[in-house]
Amino acid sequence: MEVQSVVNQQVNNHQVNNGRSVAAVLADTKEELKQFVETRIAMLKTELREKMKTLKIAAPLAAVGFVLLVTAYLLFTLALVGLVFAFLPDNAYRLCLAFLAVGVLWTILGGVAAYFAKREFELKGLMPNKTIRVLKGDKIWIQTEVNSQT
Repeated sequence: MEVQSVVNQQVNNHQVNNGRSVAAVLADTKEELKQFVETRIAMLKTELREKMKTLKIAAPLAAVGFVLLVTAYLLFTLALVGLVFAFLPDNAYRLCLAFLAVGVLWTILGGVAAYFAKREFELKGLMPNKTIRVLKGDKIWIQTEVNSQT
């Protein structure tokens, strides 16, 4: 009965000795923290690799869309010049209609490429959302652990 009383007193006073030194506990804590950080870094790297795959697909589409839209702008400008030229004496509509037809074609192709690039960016996103979500969960967990210790 007396032994039970001593054990209860030690537990209540937080003086329980589990046979581990402070250095051993700190070493374990250090190792756990190291594993924790390595896991989060590996997760971030994996997610960024996935985002780079998306970027490798969407970036060329965006570049093609941009080039085709700039080409369309230039062709529409030339078509407008040709249209103004056509209203001058000696109407030559053939040149204007050719520029206009090519300009419409490039606009359609550039718009389609830009749409697919935009859609790819929206669907996949570039932020490492999984890692951010896990880190926010870790933050909440750490806060609850700290609050429960005090």
